Amino acid sequence: MNYRTDEIDFSPFNADEVLKALCSVLRSSKHLSFGYAGDIQSLIDRIGRVFYAGRAMFFLAGKDDGKVEIFEYVKSGKQAVAPELTSLFGQKLSRHLMTLPQDVTLVEDANKFAEEVDDEYREMFLKVMTAVGKERVYLIPLKLRPSLSEADKDERLAGLLLLQEADTSNSVKWNKLVVDTLVTISDHLAKLFEVETLRGRLEAHESEDPTTGFLNRRGGVVAITEEVERARYFKDKISLLLIHVDGPKKGEPARSVGQEKSVLSAVSSVVSTMTRPVDVICRYGHEEFIVALPRMDGAEAVKMAQVIRSSMGIAMLNEHAAAQSQAMTIEPVKSPCSLSIGVATMPDDGTVFDELLSILNELVAEAKDMGGNQIKSRARSNN
Repeated sequence: MNYRTDEIDFSPFNADEVLKALCSVLRSSKHLSFGYAGDIQSLIDRIGRVFYAGRAMFFLAGKDDGKVEIFEYVKSGKQAVAPELTSLFGQKLSRHLMTLPQDVTLVEDANKFAEEVDDEYREMFLKVMTAVGKERVYLIPLKLRPSLSEADKDERLAGLLLLQEADTSNSVKWNKLVVDTLVTISDHLAKLFEVETLRGRLEAHESEDPTTGFLNRRGGVVAITEEVERARYFKDKISLLLIHVDGPKKGEPARSVGQEKSVLSAVSSVVSTMTRPVDVICRYGHEEFIVALPRMDGAEAVKMAQVIRSSMGIAMLNEHAAAQSQAMTIEPVKSPCSLSIGVATMPDDGTVFDELLSILNELVAEAKDMGGNQIKSRARSNN
């Protein structure tokens, strides 16, 4: 149920104290990054302390994967409930809770509020609320309101702010001015979340190769280095492929711009089809790609390289057929398009990205010296 003015105690806060509290929280959030969990945890801790809360929680909607990130401040002596919501079912409950309050909602009776919770989540909700305690809880949605240029669009939800009063006896109770202040903070955080989301999308755009949709060289080096570091930390295998598109044979004409695009499209199609969702693909050079294959040993990586190399012929035929169906006038690539692929595996061939890359370059150079259309690795080679 939504709060009413006559339900809220107007003591002991006054306007000056609320204004100071608002400025304190907003000042601390000015430079925070929603991409860094430590900043968000620091902010929710500050909100909890500034408003004398028994508990303060952020539920933040994930950007793409649907995951709800949960950050919690708990006053000494109270039980944390965020760990209860990290399970798969807890995540579903969290997403459901984020959709319930359309405005500031006061929860005084958990059993009564549970009537608004879907049947499948009700039991777990009541279990969580038992751990939360009997003190009053405010649910404040973090709404993204459309701008003047987006007047035809609906509000969107960035997350949920949960605030609980300290105890039911003689503690601070929040008056309407305090609640309005919390709403102002929520609006500010929603806008900040939107800015961070847009910044994340911009960074993703800056690290993406527009021709293939893969990571570009800069973004790929960062991502693959992280994968190698992760594999070393967990003592896992990881293999890397360096895929080089062979140029025309001696005496054959150079490829036109349109033909080069067809070749890149074919390689992109093959690589994206044959790799797994966990693999990292990077366009490293004009006609060169690096693929990171976590938890894959050298023998398996060579097999994948064989499949990629052998699939190029069909992929080129598909590209030519697609061009014809769209009435495009690109001259087909008449000579076979082949690939030279180097395969390196950690820890056998190196323990850092630079070492593995050096070996990959040597292997691809060997393959090209032998006429191309080769797969080379330290362990074995395939013509």
